[in-house]
Amino acid sequence: MSNNAYKVIKIKSAKESTFSIWHDDFIVDTFALGNQLNDDGGGLVTITKEDVDEALESIKEESFAAGEKEHYTTILKNILKDMAGEESVSYICG
Repeated sequence: MSNNAYKVIKIKSAKESTFSIWHDDFIVDTFALGNQLNDDGGGLVTITKEDVDEALESIKEESFAAGEKEHYTTILKNILKDMAGEESVSYICG
């Protein structure tokens, strides 16, 4: 692994968001996304397939308000779709 810093030339994001950093606490907490973001809540975060698979198992045991379990399960499935067969996916937040 290189210790050098390289300028990012281009980041292209999807038109629709997959989840909200401000409203989807289960997602942010489960993947410790706050640790990957800057002080303003922005930046690039990465989620792995292994972590999503674990979250889909753990969500079965969690207690949520009405409709939240389905909401978060849908988000997790959409994250897997975003991976498109890869082992991880990155999101630009801000």
